[in-house]
Amino acid sequence: MRCLSVLERREKMGKQLANNDDLFAAVKSVSQEGIHEVSEEFKLQNQKIERVLGDEKKEKELVDISLLSDSPREWNFFPPLPAVKMIQLKLSIFENGIWTPVIVWEKQTGDGYYILSGHNRVHALREIMTENARQTWKHDYSKVPCIIYRKDEIDEAKAQELIIDTNYIQRELTPKTRVEVIARRTKYMRYQKNGNGETIDQLINTLGLKKTAVYEDISISLLNPGLSELYFDGKITRKAVLRFTQFSPEIQAWIFENFKDVLTTDRILNLNKFVRTKEQIKEALTEEKTTEGNTKTSITVPKSKVKKVRLIASAYLSDPAFKKMCDEYFS
Repeated sequence: MRCLSVLERREKMGKQLANNDDLFAAVKSVSQEGIHEVSEEFKLQNQKIERVLGDEKKEKELVDISLLSDSPREWNFFPPLPAVKMIQLKLSIFENGIWTPVIVWEKQTGDGYYILSGHNRVHALREIMTENARQTWKHDYSKVPCIIYRKDEIDEAKAQELIIDTNYIQRELTPKTRVEVIARRTKYMRYQKNGNGETIDQLINTLGLKKTAVYEDISISLLNPGLSELYFDGKITRKAVLRFTQFSPEIQAWIFENFKDVLTTDRILNLNKFVRTKEQIKEALTEEKTTEGNTKTSITVPKSKVKKVRLIASAYLSDPAFKKMCDEYFS
C-alpha cells in the first residue's frame, strides 16, 4: 500500500473534519507517522516558552478546564490559528495530550484564571471534548497542565507582555502582526520606570530577533497607516515601505492622499535621500521606468575625487531632479 505524503494526510484529515466534524474518525484514518510528525512540531514550543520565562522556574499544575477564561480581547490581538493548523493541533492533543503547558494568571477574584498563552490549545481541547463526548478518551482532557502566575505575582502590563512574547515565538506571523508586536513591546518597555527595565537588547534576545529588524518594525509602526497598509497587504516590499520613514508625518499623509493609486515598489524606490521637496517627490513617483539598456564604462579620476565622482554618478542615476539639472546644464 502506498504511503500517503504529508500533504495528502493533512488534506484527507481536513476533508473528513469538514464533512462531519468527527475528529475521532479522522485520527483513526491517518497514519501514526503523520500523528508523530505534527506532534513533534508542538513539542519544540517548550524550549521557546522556557526562553521567555527566563530564570523563573515554575512547576506545572493541573487546572480544570472550566476555570480557564480567555484574556481580554484588547490584550490579545493575535488572530486565531488557520483551520489547517487547528486540525493539526487537535490531532496532536487527541493522541498525546498537551505537550506545552498553558500559561495563566489568577483572576483578582480568585475564582479562575486568564489564559496568557495557550488560547488555541484550550479551544482545541474544548472542541475535542465536544466532538468525542461519547468516546472513551485517551487522556483526561478536562485537566489542563498550566504554569500559574498568582494574582499578586505580576501586574496587567506583565500579563500583556507574556501574551505577546509567547505568541510571537510560537507563530508564523503576518508582517502586520509582527510590527504590532514590536510596537506594543517597546511601548511597555517605555512604561517601565525603574532602572531595571528591559532593554532593546534583552527584547531581541527573548524574541530571537535581529536588532535591525526591530528598529525597522518600530519605524513602520509609526508610518502613515495608509502607507503601511500597502506593505501589510503585500502590494509593496519591505524595502519600499521603509523609504517613507525619511519623511515627516505631514509629507507621508500628502504622499498617500495624492499618489495612493500609483504607489508601486519601483516608483517608491525612486525616493532616495536626495528627494526632499514635494516637487521632487511628485517627479519621482510619476516617473515611468524606461527599458533602455545599460552599459559599463570606466573613467580615470584623481584618487582624492573618486568618492565624490561616485556620489555624483549615483545621484544622477537615482535623483530625477539632479538628473534634470545636469541634462539641462550639459545640453
